[in-house]
Amino acid sequence: MLYENLSQHTYDEEWVMAELKKRNLAVFDISYAAIGTIGNLYIDLLGVQLS
Repeated sequence: MLYENLSQHTYDEEWVMAELKKRNLAVFDISYAAIGTIGNLYIDLLGVQLS
C-alpha cells in the first residue's frame, strides 16, 4: 500500500480495508489495485479484474 499516495487524496487505509472487506478480500489476495479518478477501486487478482 502506498500510504503517501493515499494521504494526498481523501482515501486512507481504513477506506481501502473496508472496500476489500465488502469484496471478501484481504491485502495478500491482491497483486495490484488502483483508485480511479472518480473513486472506483480497481483490483487485479491473479489475472482476474474486479471492480
